[in-house]
Amino acid sequence: MSRHSNVRSLASRFLVIGFAAVAMSAMTGCPKHDSSSSTNAPAAGTSSSDASALSGTWQSQEIEGGHFTLDFKPDNKVVLTMTAPGQNEKPAEGLYSVDGNTVTINAGMFPFSLTRNGNNLIGNLAGTPVKFTKK
Repeated sequence: MSRHSNVRSLASRFLVIGFAAVAMSAMTGCPKHDSSSSTNAPAAGTSSSDASALSGTWQSQEIEGGHFTLDFKPDNKVVLTMTAPGQNEKPAEGLYSVDGNTVTINAGMFPFSLTRNGNNLIGNLAGTPVKFTKK
C-alpha cells in the first residue's frame, strides 16, 4: 500500500471517529455540572491520587501523519482531540474513570479503555493500536 493510500485511510478513520464523536456529543449532550451537589469527589472506582497522576496532556504516537491528544482535567473530565492531515482539530469532551491500571474514557463516542504502563496509556482506538505518552 502506498503512503498516499495510508494517509487517505487514516484520514478516513479520523473522520469516522470525529463524526461519531460529534454525533454522540450532540445526541447525549455534555454532562451538566450542578455546583449545588458537587463534592469534587472522583468518579466511582477512581481515587484522587489516580486522577491527579493522570492530570495533564497525553499525546498518541504519530499515526500516518495525525495523532490524538487526551487532556485530563480535574473532576474526572477529559478532552479527546484528534488531529488529522488537512483537517481541523476535532475535540470531544467527556469523563474518565480509573480502576487500577485501567483508564476508561467516554468522550463523546463509545467508551474505550487504555492500560496505564508508567508514563504511557496503551490500547486500541477505533480499531487502531494507540499509545499515549504524558507530555
